[in-house]
Amino acid sequence: MLYRYFRNPAISITQTETLIANTKKALGISSLAIMTEICFYVEAIARLTNPEINILRWLLRETFDPDGFENHTFLEKDTTVIEIGPRLNFETAWSSSAVAICHACGLVKITRLERSTRYGLSIALKQATADKFANSLHDRMTEMYSGTQILNTP
Repeated sequence: MLYRYFRNPAISITQTETLIANTKKALGISSLAIMTEICFYVEAIARLTNPEINILRWLLRETFDPDGFENHTFLEKDTTVIEIGPRLNFETAWSSSAVAICHACGLVKITRLERSTRYGLSIALKQATADKFANSLHDRMTEMYSGTQILNTP
């Protein structure tokens, strides 16, 4: 079973403003908005019960902003989404630690927990431009860019 949860925002307001300014300059555009979120991918060997899901949600959400955590995306409709996360062929150290914490909390069905960062851009990008944007945001040795999509549903 694979569960997905989302936490908004992925980066601070200051980091977002810097990212927008750098992207506008690099792409030569005047108007751009970027939203960010973290997507948690939770792999379990069996379906989680409601009490287990409640524990998992408690572990993954920010205590100071519980409303910024949901099982659906926070990115707006008609947004260009670029997702960057760990390479799928190996488990990250973050995942190993997260799974150990889950097991300590009684969530023994969870076998892997990874996180990716999703960037929602207010403009449509050509594939080459999206690739350039994504490549500036991640470490190609440990992370991968999973492509660009237009979000049609909120």
